[in-house]
Amino acid sequence: TIHVAKPLSVLPLTKVEIKNRTVVFPKTRPGQSSESYLEMENKGDENVKWHLSSFAPPYVKDVDGADDVYRVTYSAFRCSRVSGILEAHGEEKVAVIFLPRDNGDYAQFWDIECHPVEKPGWKHKLRFQLSGRGTKTENETSIVKASGSALRNTELPVIPEMFYSDARAIKAGQDEIIRRVYAPEDLYTFPPTRVGESCTLKVNLRNNSFMTHLLRFVSPGEPFYIKHSKYSLRSP
Repeated sequence: TIHVAKPLSVLPLTKVEIKNRTVVFPKTRPGQSSESYLEMENKGDENVKWHLSSFAPPYVKDVDGADDVYRVTYSAFRCSRVSGILEAHGEEKVAVIFLPRDNGDYAQFWDIECHPVEKPGWKHKLRFQLSGRGTKTENETSIVKASGSALRNTELPVIPEMFYSDARAIKAGQDEIIRRVYAPEDLYTFPPTRVGESCTLKVNLRNNSFMTHLLRFVSPGEPFYIKHSKYSLRSP
């Protein structure tokens, strides 16, 4: 008679559990952000140290109705904290921020690595998913498109057709990445302002290239005024 040994089941080295394996965000307009929470619980008798890390880059599909899947090269999801200590029989909520730059369904897998504080060698991982949708309201239309003529770059010309996020430029499986200076929004609207008064609107420009760019701003003319005529934008 041949006895076949049964494989031993591998038990987790801590009793930390993720209460929501899929963290879902509310619909968010491109260029804006929304917040949700990762919830975890320690059902054991030991304090546990935890650390968050992304398993793979985020991806987006259904961009402007297309069925293609795109790899995203910027941080579409950001955690408010990436490490901490979860006390015995305690619970923890970690805020996660969703920052889409385009329409589409975004997703990313993350890992949480855990080990007892007194036993750093007893490590194990739990995986969870972040999921959010970037979308504009149905009645929202872009009146003014971002134009390359508003920015003059001394090192690299800004091409209007490429004034969008990297998700449009990179299909899954492709190695080509368009790196440039860009604005995360197409339209910037001032709040209602009384006649004779003024208001200020801050425009955030981003640089995902590997070099610092010197930007020269063209004055839009009255009644608008740009505070800076030149600005040095460093690489991340």
